[in-house]
Amino acid sequence: MTGTKEAEATPEFAELAADDADAVLDQLDTVLSQLAADDEDTKHDAAQALEILSETDHVDDLAPATTPLADSLEKYDSSSVNALHTLSNIAADTDIDLAPILEDVVPALDYVKSGACIYAARTIRYTASSSPIAVVEDLDIITEHLEADSAKVRWHLTAAIRNLARTHPDAVKDSALYEVIKRLDDSHKFAQGFAASAIGHLAKQHPRAVTHTIPELTEQLNHDYPKARYRAAFALSYIAQDCATDVVRDSDIWEITYHLGDDHKKVRRYTARTLGRIAKTHPEEIEIALPKLSDLLTDDYEWARTSTAATLKHYGEHYPENLFPYADTLLDHLDDPHSNTQKWIIKAIQQLADTNPEEFLYDDSKFVALLDANDSKTREAALRTLASIGDPHPEALRPHADVLHESLSDSDNRVRRFASKALGKLAKEYPEETKPAVPDLIDLLSDDKRTARSSAASTLAIIGSKYPEELLPAVDDLRETLTDDYDAARRYASKALGKAAKADVDQVRPAVPDLVRLFGNDRDTSRSSAASTLAIIGARDPDEIRQYRSRFVDRLDDEHAWTRRYASKALGKIAKAYPDDVKSDSRALKRLFKLLDDDLDQAQMSAAATLRHVAKKYPEAVYPSVGRLEQLLGHSNPRVQHYAAKALDVLQSNYPEGFVDSETAAAGANLVSVVVEKYQRFKSVERVMEARTQAELLTDFVEAHPVDDSGYNRLLTDIKRFLDSLGGAGSQDQKLSAPDCQERDYIADQLLELYARRSPR
Repeated sequence: MTGTKEAEATPEFAELAADDADAVLDQLDTVLSQLAADDEDTKHDAAQALEILSETDHVDDLAPATTPLADSLEKYDSSSVNALHTLSNIAADTDIDLAPILEDVVPALDYVKSGACIYAARTIRYTASSSPIAVVEDLDIITEHLEADSAKVRWHLTAAIRNLARTHPDAVKDSALYEVIKRLDDSHKFAQGFAASAIGHLAKQHPRAVTHTIPELTEQLNHDYPKARYRAAFALSYIAQDCATDVVRDSDIWEITYHLGDDHKKVRRYTARTLGRIAKTHPEEIEIALPKLSDLLTDDYEWARTSTAATLKHYGEHYPENLFPYADTLLDHLDDPHSNTQKWIIKAIQQLADTNPEEFLYDDSKFVALLDANDSKTREAALRTLASIGDPHPEALRPHADVLHESLSDSDNRVRRFASKALGKLAKEYPEETKPAVPDLIDLLSDDKRTARSSAASTLAIIGSKYPEELLPAVDDLRETLTDDYDAARRYASKALGKAAKADVDQVRPAVPDLVRLFGNDRDTSRSSAASTLAIIGARDPDEIRQYRSRFVDRLDDEHAWTRRYASKALGKIAKAYPDDVKSDSRALKRLFKLLDDDLDQAQMSAAATLRHVAKKYPEAVYPSVGRLEQLLGHSNPRVQHYAAKALDVLQSNYPEGFVDSETAAAGANLVSVVVEKYQRFKSVERVMEARTQAELLTDFVEAHPVDDSGYNRLLTDIKRFLDSLGGAGSQDQKLSAPDCQERDYIADQLLELYARRSPR
């Protein structure tokens, strides 16, 4: 009877776990409590049960077990091996954080009995991926065990350091680099492979620290173990990224090239990448690899093809003529299903076109066939290539104008998008050849694909630059596009409406409220193009935009430079017809003055032009900007100089008394000399001018009107210092003698005279 009760008190959970895991999970608290039992059999049974559960789908349910398992490691008995195995399974197969208990696991590296050290190393390996910072703290101890007798311990810990190198390369470089490099010669192939991988990750940040491993890595490319080969190729590719010269010097390019035909797909990929990085600085070294690289474009592994296409592009930057024998191969693979591969092939083809666009595109029947291929991806790739080539060589698109037009009606929206984009490139130099496509481009404004809509609006705007009347039938559709949910579509529609307004402002007039709405939205990137179109409308009918003057003034401080420029330009159209509107707005003048110092040349030009319109009627209002305008006469941009000079001409013609001649400047220089000479004598004064405000006005005015004489400018700085030193309302003159007071008053009079001669009357 007693034996029965004891059996019920200590059930055999290990046996139960093998048959009914759910039943054990239901009693998990009991199992965990038994890990701390004094009885070894009870403790071992609980540890075995958890070990069995950790090898099933129930491993995710063992988060509550991690701390009790770690606590049970104190004696390193037979149960400890089960506990460590369980923890290693949790680390490998779940996202449970083992960082809090890692300090209990690391000492087990010294416990070689029954493989406990192997499970400890495995736990550390996978924890290094999920909680690397916890492993960094024990990196010195882990590094010491890279020399362990157990091969499994060595390769698990090398893998752990590889994982650390991904996120904490500095720590690995400082504490473990030497031991990791030694693992390249390890007797275990896994350790060799992970060592190469760790070196590759280190090379991303510290390539110079691992260049001396290049010979060993090159030799490892011939390893029997495929993963060791691919990890060596991986490491070489990252060393070559910044240290291509070292790879060329310390390895055999023939040997590297050979592995473009390796059985392992990742070896082929990283070998091609290594050659690509060498090609950037030593292209002549990889010429021997061109035939194999060309063949690799047919590889089954998409990333091998991508690396190969990129390598051909990098080589073509230096020797594009040597790629012509492979032009047909590049064209054959222009329809590659992998977008990155396609991108690099297009770039390589563009280099061929840059070298000889007429030979490559005008008469190439294969390329023309691609434009008319049955497969939409092939047509898209061909059109994408034309759009890419069209920037430097729009003339290369002329033979394909009809196909581009027809492609606007293609069943594939990406084909329609790139057809429109290519037409835009053609329209920049040959707009007359794109006019027949305008109706189809208008239809494309309602396309389901937002990039197709924006591309169509962009191309219409380009055509409208030369033929604005062609856009008049599109005004309603363009106006509707102003409410598109895609900012690029709104932006280009705004531009296109600006072109149409040049042909007939009346037709575009209904769009003004929509343009003002875009212009007033802080988060809308279309506001600069909306402001530009409003300025165009205002040039033809200032009354149409006059009511929005305050909106334009608000945008003179916009964070976007081109918005500031076009807001100023629109304000200029109002100022030309209604200068009173701008003159009466103190915010407008202050912000226009500030805009003369803008970083954008065009903003400075627009501000100067707007101030010129105001100055024609109210020169005294614009006069405070004279100093800034004079500075712009020395601007590096001739157009900025031009607009500043025109504004100054208007000011001098309408307000000659405001400008200082050389005689006045000389008199001012002498006067300031007196001030400087007497400056130290006036330590305590009440005032030397009628009011402090006058002194501030004088100094502000002096700063705004620099003269060429650098000595005079220095003296003006001294006068500002003098005025700033004047006493306030509570000062006393008790320390000044009568002659000093007289001299002080004399200087005050002279300062007032200078102020009167330099300031507007």
